[in-house]
Amino acid sequence: MSGEELRREIEDGVQFHGVVEAGRLVGVMGIQHVRDVSLIRHAYVRTAKRQKGIGGRLLDVLRVQTSRPLLVGTWAAASWAVRFMRNTGFASSPRTRKTRC
Repeated sequence: MSGEELRREIEDGVQFHGVVEAGRLVGVMGIQHVRDVSLIRHAYVRTAKRQKGIGGRLLDVLRVQTSRPLLVGTWAAASWAVRFMRNTGFASSPRTRKTRC
């Protein structure tokens, strides 16, 4: 993401949180409160640091920041992202429900 894209996301209300290890950003995840829901935005963990609990730690930070339903969107083809979200308690929604918003 470019600096300009990051600036726009922050201006649009995305609050980013990160995990730093040895002075290096190893994971980031954002939350955006929209209408009556909160959206997980931009969830990334460095490839070499995956499956070490970083994504789960970030998700825990975001979960306590809202009492609204927490939604995440990802491409169905991103099987690793879908698997992570399912493993952390999220469920897929039917396509008809996804397109109503």
